[in-house]
Amino acid sequence: MPSKPTLLHINQYGAFRGGAELCVRELAVGMTDVEHHLLFMQDADAGYLEVFASHHECADLHAGAEAVLESVRPDILIIYSLIGQSLAPFLRARDRLGYKMIKVFMDYQMIYAGTGYNRLTLQRSRDPIGWHSLLSCLSRDGFTRKFRFENLWHKKRLLAELKEVDVLEAHTHDMKETLMRNGAPAERIYVNPLWAKPIPSLLDVEKEAHSIIFLGNLIRGKGLQLLLKALPHLKQPYHLKVLGDGYMREGLEATAREQNLNVTFLGHVAKEETGRHLAASQLLVAPSVFEPFGMIMVEAMNHALPVVAFGVAGPTEIVDDGVTGYLVKPFDLKSMAARIDALLADEALRERMGTAGRERLLGRFTFEHHVRLLREQLQHLGAFA
Repeated sequence: MPSKPTLLHINQYGAFRGGAELCVRELAVGMTDVEHHLLFMQDADAGYLEVFASHHECADLHAGAEAVLESVRPDILIIYSLIGQSLAPFLRARDRLGYKMIKVFMDYQMIYAGTGYNRLTLQRSRDPIGWHSLLSCLSRDGFTRKFRFENLWHKKRLLAELKEVDVLEAHTHDMKETLMRNGAPAERIYVNPLWAKPIPSLLDVEKEAHSIIFLGNLIRGKGLQLLLKALPHLKQPYHLKVLGDGYMREGLEATAREQNLNVTFLGHVAKEETGRHLAASQLLVAPSVFEPFGMIMVEAMNHALPVVAFGVAGPTEIVDDGVTGYLVKPFDLKSMAARIDALLADEALRERMGTAGRERLLGRFTFEHHVRLLREQLQHLGAFA
């Protein structure tokens, strides 16, 4: 293989949409000794695509992927999020073109079918796909039965295909264990956490009194509805700022008004302003019970904020309980409120945990750390001469 390998990133979107898209673009900008190309299925954005050596939109992978592979002739494929898509087109062409494949897992939805964001699904998510997933197809949670049966079939197919992929990348050890429970070969899985670019120095922004911040999409899985239920248990004065938008916003705003909660909904906020809001806050709460990683917690640590989160999956590997913040039992709203109260009442505790969080980020959750581990995998696959 050439000294400067050709890497083809494959993702659903070719635009700024979320974590996967930011990850792909930052790798293309930061790994200068690799030639980066992109194959995507929808949503082209010229500003996003300009960093790639070439980019290719392909709405139907079965019909068009092979032509792109022939054109780019990659040494390595890295496949991110492809909603409902099979890996078959890439597996078929691999033997003929001789490339290696890495599949990245950023969300549990690519692995198991659940019944919703509730206690039962949290328990079932620990098990391999099986009868509980089949029964979940009959549930009524806003999806049609047809969609859920197709979703289950896709997951079964994907798990079979994973056994043929060269390397599987998981962002947490919990994700690795989930893949292993579902039959993925343990020897092909490596853990590589996502990152935040460390700010050179903390922003000189005055802290807002009693301020709590929530950052994320206003969808059921992010758990803001649980945080709103916890607020009445607080004994300390508080002001919750909500940064983000989504289909639940109207209902959440109505709940806050009806219960006279001190909450301000700011909607979608630009990245620079998000940083200023984080710097001005006293702590961040991450109330998701299905958090595969949790970039908002890493961003909070970047600004030396302590974090309160449910003790599930991603948060357990980001938050050092009692050191950089607190982890509480999922759905235990009174315990969550007690931990928030403790931080609101104690400035020295906030500063100590915030400083420890910043140090933890610099040691584990940087771009350089991620690239070093990825480069080791590429070296193992023979991508460098």
